[in-house]
Amino acid sequence: MKIREVTEEVVPINNTEHAVERLKVAAELCSKMGNQPILYRAMHGSQYHGGAKNNLIQKITNPARKGVMGNHNTIQIAVLEGLNIASPAQTTTVAPESTTSYFGTNHIIIPGGDFTAYWNPDIDDLGGFKGYDPKYAKGAGPSGGTISRRDAPEGEELQKILGGYQKGIPSYSQHKGEVILDTEFYYMLNLESFLSKFGGKKVKELITIDNRKSFAPIKQDLLVDRFKTYRDVGWYLANPATNMMKWIAGKEKEREAA
Repeated sequence: MKIREVTEEVVPINNTEHAVERLKVAAELCSKMGNQPILYRAMHGSQYHGGAKNNLIQKITNPARKGVMGNHNTIQIAVLEGLNIASPAQTTTVAPESTTSYFGTNHIIIPGGDFTAYWNPDIDDLGGFKGYDPKYAKGAGPSGGTISRRDAPEGEELQKILGGYQKGIPSYSQHKGEVILDTEFYYMLNLESFLSKFGGKKVKELITIDNRKSFAPIKQDLLVDRFKTYRDVGWYLANPATNMMKWIAGKEKEREAA
């Protein structure tokens, strides 16, 4: 399934045994990333029939392309080109306070294989960034309005924007905002499925499920305290999540044999 006009493609699980193998791969990637801080991403179109088992973890292929959602912002286009980012995925260091947001279902994103991360301490959201020209600043327009920017930054301004980007994943204390990944594929760990069903008893306290609502609040401070690095996530994927998925697979085989 392709995500709107963007060419990222969601690869769902084939069956429960496939989910077990996918968890193993994702856990190994988390272990490889070790003490690097966790990144989050919201995405529309990432809920599937079959409940938490099918929603838990998805693989996303992310082929090289020039565009991302929000390409109406000329600065965003210029930055992706200027940094030579071939397969962009926009993420954030800020843990969510709910299972869903304006941008879709909230996940922990697990980059696949070789990837490069970029962040700029001046830019918490590239899609909404107006640049450094004061005439585009918030409230600088007539009657305190904001002038829309339609021109791409050039010269010194563009170099200042590009020069501000650093490589690597910053800690939350360093940067509360966007991190752009250049990665050909990645995994998305559904926070609602993970916290409520597959993370084990110790993490269920982080989420409050109300079946009458389409979203569930997440205790952001506890989430950040429990999961500080990708190594933390990897342990939960390799242990309670995998054990639960194997238990489900075993019950399915018993029903098939009956």
